[in-house]
Amino acid sequence: MPGTWYTLEEINCLVIGEGGLGKTTFCTQMHAEFLGNEAHIEHDGSATSVEQFTTDPESLCKHLPAITTSTGDRVYNHIQDSPGHSSIDNRKHMQAMIDHIISKQALQLTIDRDFLELGIKPEGDPLIQGRMDVLYDVVFYFIPPHRFKDGDLEYITRLSKARALLASLLTLA
Repeated sequence: MPGTWYTLEEINCLVIGEGGLGKTTFCTQMHAEFLGNEAHIEHDGSATSVEQFTTDPESLCKHLPAITTSTGDRVYNHIQDSPGHSSIDNRKHMQAMIDHIISKQALQLTIDRDFLELGIKPEGDPLIQGRMDVLYDVVFYFIPPHRFKDGDLEYITRLSKARALLASLLTLA
């Protein structure tokens, strides 16, 4: 509406976990639900390598349509899928995910610094709140049922040290 103030918000989620737990199905189904598609969409079983993720993580990201709240605010949700890790040795995967999160933090600092150099406080003017927000608001860590392992604890600990807000999901896979 002309003359109406509203904020533009982005919610960025990262989905991590062992292979075969339904991470991609979760991302795809969330996307389908927001589009109004009630059909259950199954994952085709294909796997994504860590190399593909580090080269082009955007290819695994689902951008959900904007939701307008009752106050007129627009919320965009982005769900970043990631390749599943092995239950045997997940160190390469873990380091790639940590590096990815840290690179997003560095990019956000650059974006915010650019706004400040222009004399704009990102939290000030509601029109400016639409600046690019690349930080992950939450990381969904998928845990296999009945198998919480030392590797999961190490992964979650390292994610926490990277300042990622975690939500652990116990899967039924």
